[in-house]
Amino acid sequence: MKRFMTIVMFLLPTMVTIPVLKAQLLDNYDGVGGLTYTTEGTWVVSNGKYEAQTGGISGPEHSYASYDLTLSNSSWSLSKDKQNEWIGWMDLNRTTGVSGWGASNYSCGMVLAANNADFNENITNGYAIGFRNSDDQLVLFKFDTGIVSGTIELPGTASIVVESGYIYADDDNGVNFYVKLESNGKWTVKYKKGAPLSDENATNPSNYNDGSVTSLEAEGTYSGASYKYAGWIYAHYTGTNEKAFFDNFGIGTVDQSLPVILSSFFATVAPGSIFLSWSTESEIENMGFNIYRKRLGGDYSLLISFLDNPALAGHGTTTKVHTYSYTDKSVQPGATYTYLLSDVSYAGVEKKHSDKEVTVTVPEGVGQVAGKYKLESIYPNPFNPSFTVPLTLSENQPVEIVLYDSRGNAGRTLKNEVLSAGSYKFTYTTPDLPSGIYFVRVRIGECFEMRKIVLVK
Repeated sequence: MKRFMTIVMFLLPTMVTIPVLKAQLLDNYDGVGGLTYTTEGTWVVSNGKYEAQTGGISGPEHSYASYDLTLSNSSWSLSKDKQNEWIGWMDLNRTTGVSGWGASNYSCGMVLAANNADFNENITNGYAIGFRNSDDQLVLFKFDTGIVSGTIELPGTASIVVESGYIYADDDNGVNFYVKLESNGKWTVKYKKGAPLSDENATNPSNYNDGSVTSLEAEGTYSGASYKYAGWIYAHYTGTNEKAFFDNFGIGTVDQSLPVILSSFFATVAPGSIFLSWSTESEIENMGFNIYRKRLGGDYSLLISFLDNPALAGHGTTTKVHTYSYTDKSVQPGATYTYLLSDVSYAGVEKKHSDKEVTVTVPEGVGQVAGKYKLESIYPNPFNPSFTVPLTLSENQPVEIVLYDSRGNAGRTLKNEVLSAGSYKFTYTTPDLPSGIYFVRVRIGECFEMRKIVLVK
């Protein structure tokens, strides 16, 4: 029965990086989104903006337009682990300050996350950002009995999460703002004065560059999936022509269950074993990997975990390429195995890469190679710039030695000829290769072995 090597590979594009966190633009009132809101008061879309007005009517105390965020993001949850983001723009057409709720409260703003679609209800609590009437400053605050209850506290009390430093000015023609709940529980507010940013620019946090501030302490009074309502709020003013203008309603979230971007995953049959290797282009809070295995017609079971094998531990958060490997020595000749890789985040969330399975069949008699050759450890390892492959043959054999990169791509053939019985030490110099992980595949007759080596310059 012939023995042979099988390589199964999964490759992704090489130019893969961790994306900059960007909020998703849900509604620009000019062709994007067209969301349906739960409203109270008078709201109208005009000239690509969302307008709130009162027409001289003093009640209800303020208008709101709320939206269920799970309609656009099914996994939405208010949590520092999600690193939630919000974007928006707002303006008033007042020239005498932002009054309208009394000097101690707030005139207009955006509810970031609330537990109720009706922002006027006393049972509603959550977080909002708005213009504070006492000093016209853009402030992020929390509320616990609805927006209009009159219990929103004064500056310096527990309701203030962070003050942005931006003071409303009519001549600014509005302000663009970006809010993020950081992974440490602190809140960041950034702003850009002026007209609404374009759709593309609005979703990039780096464009809110007029000012930035992060709260000194973590604030996590409210959290969870029930805080799924966001939208606009406007305090009524009895002037007939008074309005508030809003634009670029958007949210974003980090999916911590997807911390790893794979660039390759392959399996190689070796004598009496299967060699698995995979590379990552980037990792986000990756604690480590688990490997699952199943035989043809069977179910998956856990083969090995990073909890048991330190070599499977992740690299946390990194944008550098990393390569991992594991040799499964518990295989049977003639059996077909499928392998599944998963990663586990710091939050304990496991993501199985079910679309990246590799299947390989172990040939009959693959373990019956003892005595025909001996491949010793490649040295030095790490190497720079040369390494040596020690090999002993008990009979004349064709020998092929091929160098692979970390993605499983064959870089160069180092040896390919029939050799007489005897001992050999093949030394190869690779001055042109960059630092990294490589694999040396040695074929002796119809038998194959794969060894990992590291080039450090």
